[in-house]
Amino acid sequence: MRHRHLIDTESASKSAMGIDDIIGRGLWADWVDLQRWCLEDPTLLDKVERVCRMHIADAGAQRHHFWMNYARARRQGLA
Repeated sequence: MRHRHLIDTESASKSAMGIDDIIGRGLWADWVDLQRWCLEDPTLLDKVERVCRMHIADAGAQRHHFWMNYARARRQGLA
């Protein structure tokens, strides 16, 4: 995914800004990449939750609500 304010690398995509961009503007293929990265490196779930927490008060930020629930479910072994 081409990020608006980041150099286009996988490490930039895994940064908090990159994750926020993927969640907010990403397409299905970008979400698949994010899910794969979270499966490969569960510490990324911390970043996902931290990013989503900034948007959770906005009921219209459904993508962030989805990813917050995904991160919590992964931690509980439900997803």
